Amino acid sequence: MTFHFTVRDDKQIRVIIDTDADCEADDPFAIAQALLTPKFMVKAICAEHFNEAGSMERSFRTASTVVQLLNSDVPVLEGARTPLAGLHLASDEDLSPASRAILDEALSADTHPLFVLCLGAITNVAAAIKLHPEIVSRMTIIWIGTQ
Repeated sequence: MTFHFTVRDDKQIRVIIDTDADCEADDPFAIAQALLTPKFMVKAICAEHFNEAGSMERSFRTASTVVQLLNSDVPVLEGARTPLAGLHLASDEDLSPASRAILDEALSADTHPLFVLCLGAITNVAAAIKLHPEIVSRMTIIWIGTQ
């Protein structure tokens, strides 16, 4: 038996998932849950680094695999490869595709509330905020992670 339901448009929320998906087993499950939740309009999945070289790239591949297995068209974007202190951020051109997506979604005219679910380091979010602090009031950040 399968149950299907829809959520009224005015009750839906925009979601961006910022994840170190290859660090621990819980993130792929969280991504799948979010993609299958009708209330969530998942706008992007942003790959985050963790404490190993090449970790952002591995998180990108893991998140991409989850999205493909669920036949989703949600974009998976590469994020920062190092912590914020290691990034050169002089202009928007210095932002990773993940940070740029967070910035663009926060500045969009869409009236649905924006939630950024951070499941690890928050470098991608921090980089966007560092260059555009005005976006802080335009999103809710939920952080379950470290550093």
